[in-house]
Amino acid sequence: GMDTNKKIKSVKEVIENRKKQLLFGEFVKLIYGDQNIPADKKLFQKLYENIKSAVYHKCELISCNKSDKLILYESDFKKIKSSFKKEELESPFVMFEDNPENLNYFIDHLTFNEFKIQSVDEEVMVSVLNSKVREFITLELLTREGSKRNLNSGEEIQYALELWRNNYLSQLLKNHYIDSAGVTDDEAYQYFIKSKNDSSLTTKLNIIELLTDSLSVIDNVLDKVYAGYDFRELAVQHTKREKVKNNNGEFGLFSVEEFPEIGTYASKLQVGEFGGPIKLEEGYSVFQLIQKEEVKDLFSDSFEAEKQIIKEKLFYEKFEKILKSKTKELAKKHNLVVNESLLQQIKTTEINVLVYRHFGFGGRILAAPFLNMFYEWFEEFQEEIDKTL
Repeated sequence: GMDTNKKIKSVKEVIENRKKQLLFGEFVKLIYGDQNIPADKKLFQKLYENIKSAVYHKCELISCNKSDKLILYESDFKKIKSSFKKEELESPFVMFEDNPENLNYFIDHLTFNEFKIQSVDEEVMVSVLNSKVREFITLELLTREGSKRNLNSGEEIQYALELWRNNYLSQLLKNHYIDSAGVTDDEAYQYFIKSKNDSSLTTKLNIIELLTDSLSVIDNVLDKVYAGYDFRELAVQHTKREKVKNNNGEFGLFSVEEFPEIGTYASKLQVGEFGGPIKLEEGYSVFQLIQKEEVKDLFSDSFEAEKQIIKEKLFYEKFEKILKSKTKELAKKHNLVVNESLLQQIKTTEINVLVYRHFGFGGRILAAPFLNMFYEWFEEFQEEIDKTL
């Protein structure tokens, strides 16, 4: 029956993956030979110490438990980099026989591939850093072998590299504006006072949400939903957001301001519709809107109790504003024109799917970079252009 087929399929997958791993090991040995490629011990130790203090600092900020998972992002690695001298960053770190790679390049690799620990524990940190060094050596060897075989010269490869390069640069540029969107306590207080006297209604939403680090999980879940499985059950089973897991898959009523990234998207849906996946700092989120109502937004009397939510709301508004105006600025500077008729010809679907590009030995990557929706700036840009005509 159906179950037997499923079991056979999953056993086949396991065997296939093991074979891929074996072949990969053999191939790497082939290009590795017997060479021992060490990392500089002193720099490794200092990098570990700096990562450790960044983890403890971050953990303190978000008051996490020692058993919590934690991820270091680009902003964390910026601070880690700044604690090294220029000559340390330029020193050889991974000792390839020809062209050793410096520490700066290795830290960029960590920044790029996010540093994730399963618990805030020193042994875990050392082992993750060690495995990151091994991963870096393997990837670097493969990259060098690929260049040697001239695999990076095809038109398709160049196009794909350019696509991802632009995406990463846009992420970096975005992150660059984060600091300009800071919100002071005073700004938050002014907003709090103003809201107390405001009797307007606010939209409250409730969603069933699945949050995960793995796009494969989302892929599988969406397939199952289209095949008729209950999304709520799947969300409870797979989500890593504890409060949702313990609340029958539901987020609980929230306003757009409280969770702007999810809220902005969810508020545009009709009840019953799905949204996402979207990329949040804590992972990928896919959700179904189950409730939408207009209510009077009642802040409690204590500013302290509301301060964090208000600050996040104002930060998000500021950040969106900065992104919009910078994007419009760049669009004007480069005389952006959208080919409307070509745009209309693009076939779209209401079905949420993820498409992958597969590599040798079982590697895979998204077929195109992952983008959150960001289009409101274009209407304003059009209006401003029309005014000048």
